[in-house]
Amino acid sequence: MMKDIQNRNWAVDSVIYQIFPDRFCNGDLSNDPPHLESWGNKPTTDNFFGGDLKGIQTKLDYLVDLGIDCIYLNPIFKAATNHRYDTVDYYQIDPALGSNSEFKEFIKALHDRGIKLILDGVFNHCSNQNSAFLDVVDHGKNSKFLDWFTINSLPISVNPLNYATCGGCFYLPKLNHANPQVVQCLLDVGTFWLREYGIDGWRLDTPQRVPKDFWKKFRHETRKASPDCYLVGEFWRESSEWVREGIFDGCTNYPLRELIIAFFSERSLDAEDFSYEIESLLSRLDSAGYTMINLLGCHDTPRIRTIFGAEDQDLISAIVFQMTFIGIPLVYYGDEIGMTGGRDPDCRRTMEWDDSKWNKQIHTLYKNLIGIRKQHQSLRKGSFQPLAAFDSFFAFKRQIGNEEIIVLVNPGPAVVDIRIPPQSDKSEWISLLSPEIKYQTEDGYLILDRFKRNDWLILLGKL
Repeated sequence: MMKDIQNRNWAVDSVIYQIFPDRFCNGDLSNDPPHLESWGNKPTTDNFFGGDLKGIQTKLDYLVDLGIDCIYLNPIFKAATNHRYDTVDYYQIDPALGSNSEFKEFIKALHDRGIKLILDGVFNHCSNQNSAFLDVVDHGKNSKFLDWFTINSLPISVNPLNYATCGGCFYLPKLNHANPQVVQCLLDVGTFWLREYGIDGWRLDTPQRVPKDFWKKFRHETRKASPDCYLVGEFWRESSEWVREGIFDGCTNYPLRELIIAFFSERSLDAEDFSYEIESLLSRLDSAGYTMINLLGCHDTPRIRTIFGAEDQDLISAIVFQMTFIGIPLVYYGDEIGMTGGRDPDCRRTMEWDDSKWNKQIHTLYKNLIGIRKQHQSLRKGSFQPLAAFDSFFAFKRQIGNEEIIVLVNPGPAVVDIRIPPQSDKSEWISLLSPEIKYQTEDGYLILDRFKRNDWLILLGKL
């Protein structure tokens, strides 16, 4: 397991930036879909805003400046919806986003800047406009694709629905993975974009709905195509067994997100309970924790700033924890500038490019924390050790070799006097954001008086 992690060091060392393509930036007006919504208007389940690959490409310098070195794109293959989880053609970039040749140019622009690319693979289901499904609609029992789907009766009917779907959505017919032709088709898709275009990984949608045997084959074939390919499964529950069994390299760490919200925002956990839950989660994850995707928000959740409400300082403490904890941080586009939004589709608003409307404090924080994470290996690959947990105060240490970093957060109302043993031979602890701030250990203890609500520190130990 650890050898596999080392083989994909690029992922462990990364900070991932998630982009919902239609909502990031419109860089090519010539490929705009009809009835385009004005940028900045309210998103709905059906409207389009014209974001495309060229638009993302024009903003790469912004992402490099932020410190991003990996982009995860929501689906980009030809589809009928704005979210594109309904794949019409697995081999064609959606024309509203660009062409296949433009995608090749896009990847080159990323790689020239040292940015990796993870695509969203939707292999549980496809679109009802996919040519295979349309063939079943047109030819019924004579269709050579009849067994590519689970059809209960013919002819195909939407009301009543007489074929298996994803989540009961008529436009998302479920693929039949018991059919070897379906399996081979999807394996070919997975390796095609690795070999022919040089993508760096796949984020795999709803993998629990697909037999594990398929994913084992998918891993084997993608490894042959690209040994450094990073595979991450989308799971809403604790799912480390998929990593331990060698199926995926990482999974989405929604359980961690729930704990962060419970401690830093809802206050339903005190520091002692939070510490216990964090250690319990890490014990289940084991070494898989290093390759999990630690996210605060995504296209399926309310914006993290909306969840925290007016308490930006509480959110700041949560971001500090996310960026210094074990695992790979993911930033959902716009979270770094304090964008708000409720449940889907409101969380999929267009990116705000007027920097006068940005939350500059949050943006600067993200930039600084990403920089610190990149400079210090202990924050990416080091061990995790809780040092203190009481009231709303929590402190932990990350360490690799001789490098030791202590992180302290206090999101609650209590003003606390801190006396914690760093369990280290370091005698001085220096703030990584403000090096002029230094603390000396006294009789083996790190002592900080009057640590107030929303105070936080990231300290590097020095002999």
